[in-house]
Amino acid sequence: MGLRHLLAPVVDEYSDPNAWNSDEHFPIKLALALAAAALALAAAQRAQKRPTKPKEGVLGEKCDAPETYSPDVLFPIPRTRGRRLLGLADGAVPFEGEDVWNCYEVSWLDHRGRPRRGAVELRIPCVSPNVVESKSLKLYLNSLNFKRFASTDEALSTIRRDVASVVGCLASELSARLCEDQPPMKGWTCVDDVCEDDVPESMLRRPDASLLKTTGDVVTERLCSHNLRTLCPVTGQPDWGTLLIEYEGPRIDH
Repeated sequence: MGLRHLLAPVVDEYSDPNAWNSDEHFPIKLALALAAAALALAAAQRAQKRPTKPKEGVLGEKCDAPETYSPDVLFPIPRTRGRRLLGLADGAVPFEGEDVWNCYEVSWLDHRGRPRRGAVELRIPCVSPNVVESKSLKLYLNSLNFKRFASTDEALSTIRRDVASVVGCLASELSARLCEDQPPMKGWTCVDDVCEDDVPESMLRRPDASLLKTTGDVVTERLCSHNLRTLCPVTGQPDWGTLLIEYEGPRIDH
């Protein structure tokens, strides 16, 4: 029989506030106060003993696209979780190999602030103590979208260093290489690299129609850009694509 059940008749009898005006009820009031304190203490102890679910990074959570460089979003998962299920002891494993990650939509800014985009192949040695959780890796790579790098090599070195620190291996043991990006499109003029000026970041975050200019010449032209970036209306994460423009009229200033 619970403590609440035992106290119920007493609480019902003295639910009338006028019943508490006499000092003769002091022992009952004291007993009820102590009982309430005991119930609160028991509830707090049960809450402390309740097991908490371990944090699994961003997996299963709705996350907005990072606006700034965020290496701290990377989340490790110990390899021992899966290997113990296979009966493999911690430590040396009876095989060799590596994890190969094909990251198809990696983008950053070059030294002038122009978007660079390509597919990056990551190779992580199987002897590393951790793997990197896939959604956290995607968010991390998206966080590079507005970060400037002096060169492609610097961007790849940063990716290599950050991922290596999470999986627990040396940066020199992890491979990160830029695969061939969009091949030239015959009959189309790519405008991605025509700007030689420094590009302010604000120009990249919001379209500005006032930048469009035309010349007096009337032409038929086919233009393309491989740097179209949109945000998915469901997940809020970036999607990349190629924009094709075919027109006839006053020439657009590239």
